[in-house]
Amino acid sequence: MPIKNTLKKYIFREYDIRGLMDIEIDFSFVSVLGYVLSMYYKELGHSRVLLGYDTRRNSKAYHDILCEVLNRNGLDVISLGMIPSPCLYFAVHHLQIFAGIVVTASHNDAPYNGFKIWEGKSTLYGDAIHDIYLQMLKFYEKDKENLVSPHVFCQQEVCEDNKKSESFGITSFFDIKTPYARILHEQTGELAYKIVVDGANGAAGELCCDVLQNMGVEVIALYCEPKSDFPNHPPDPTILENCKDLREMILSRGADYGIALDGDGDRVVMLDRNGRMLFSDELLSLLARDMLLRVPKARILADVKCSHHIFKEIEDLGGIALIAPTGHSLMKASMQKERAHIGGELSGHFFHAENWFGTDDGILTSVRVLGILQKRNWDLTQFPFWAKSYASPEIRFDCPEHKKEALIKKAQSYYEEKYADSYKVTCIDGVRVDFGSSWFLVRASHTSANLTLRFEAETQAALDTLKEKTLQQITEWINEL
Repeated sequence: MPIKNTLKKYIFREYDIRGLMDIEIDFSFVSVLGYVLSMYYKELGHSRVLLGYDTRRNSKAYHDILCEVLNRNGLDVISLGMIPSPCLYFAVHHLQIFAGIVVTASHNDAPYNGFKIWEGKSTLYGDAIHDIYLQMLKFYEKDKENLVSPHVFCQQEVCEDNKKSESFGITSFFDIKTPYARILHEQTGELAYKIVVDGANGAAGELCCDVLQNMGVEVIALYCEPKSDFPNHPPDPTILENCKDLREMILSRGADYGIALDGDGDRVVMLDRNGRMLFSDELLSLLARDMLLRVPKARILADVKCSHHIFKEIEDLGGIALIAPTGHSLMKASMQKERAHIGGELSGHFFHAENWFGTDDGILTSVRVLGILQKRNWDLTQFPFWAKSYASPEIRFDCPEHKKEALIKKAQSYYEEKYADSYKVTCIDGVRVDFGSSWFLVRASHTSANLTLRFEAETQAALDTLKEKTLQQITEWINEL
């Protein structure tokens, strides 16, 4: 069966690969990707590759194709089975094998799939992802009619191009969940809480329940069974509507808190006993306060979408507040570059360097938050401690893929010229303008055909004015381009 689909450049995102199954990512795509990654890893001296997958319809099949292609090109594969992405990051360090792939589209809806790729110190992003696209493009352009089904492709095209690898690799299985759960228990100890866990029918729900139950937590499991189609709600916990059932369960069962995980477990949202969802910068406030009580002048990283209050609070408490571009791979790189102790994104990614690896992990974050609350006798209903302000959620504004780059450049130029002399303008990821008591952000999404915007002000009226004015300007630019 020849390849039916052309290679879509836009699915090679800034920090991973994500596209529609069967349309943008098919079996032949995975075969070509496997070959390109085989050559990439071998050139860097790797002989073993870790491999895992999430709950999506084709994830196991994509995993099996990758196993075969990697093996046929001389690489040994250690399969971790169905896992949350953070278990791959843990496995890299636990097993000291610094090459790995997890098949996942993270928080995207069921029709999507993708790949997060680890090499060396972190997951790939930027130019490294683009280089994979360029190498794959050579196959798609070389002889489209001869690129066929995965098994034939593996046996003929890949091995012929590789002059028949001298030896095949082997695939073995390793249970990474057991040492992962054990180490989290050792670091945290026992916890005396009643918690509702919404796993979104993804790859992390059952493991999160097991981890918490082993610590003595009374767990109420909600949508924790792995299912390929996410039948109960989309696997993005940052959208309030997706946490509606979790909120109702917290209130009806008298639970202390609620935990909502995304499809691959690297994002987490927490709800207090009243069913209120905390923004992720508010949850970062808790982590930062605890850290700064123990580590004066700790370096704490937040992405460009976070509230101005979190940066001020960190500095007021004696810490060093750092701002970083959005994106799990970019944040992991920034954690290393800035030697940060902890980091957080508004999207629910939290990064831990203390007794961990600077990686994002929803289960680990949940456990650490619960441990802090218990140790310090705090409650989520107390947070945040900063003055009330009016903030928009993360707004996703439709923008065609081919217009995003030009629009952001236009916005950066316009707002720098207009505001840079009087206010703080940050252009590390889109453009953010801080006015002191209010701010706004316009950036290009790296995972969809959208712009991402956020606004915050001291009053609802000021928020509405700032939002209306900015959206009107953005709309004009989109129509002009």
